[in-house]
Amino acid sequence: MPLLEELDAAVERAIDERWHLLSEAELVRRGDALLRSLPALDEPPPTIALLLRRYGAALRQQICPGLRLRFQSAPLEASLRELTSAVLLTMGRAEALSLEAALLIALVLWRRGLEQFCASPATGDGRARL
Repeated sequence: MPLLEELDAAVERAIDERWHLLSEAELVRRGDALLRSLPALDEPPPTIALLLRRYGAALRQQICPGLRLRFQSAPLEASLRELTSAVLLTMGRAEALSLEAALLIALVLWRRGLEQFCASPATGDGRARL
């Protein structure tokens, strides 16, 4: 199955399973568990927090060029597709991320709030400074 079809199917499945309603803590817990189960290029395996520290600036460039959110009023499915694509482009190959892991990272960013992510300087973990 081509990657775009896999991405669409993964996003649809996540919405059907209501992942977007999970808390940030639960998304991070699931993502970290998944990252621990994947073959790791680093020892110990990375966590979502570590990946967001490592790739936060590059993600910001992908998601909010010119500090403006690329897909401001997009429906949830389109937003998750764009965010997951940005995560895969930014860190997927270097970290050997699975599509599901990239989707969980995208959901963490979405749950934290993309407007705030784009509007504020990064703290290094993908969170905006207040």
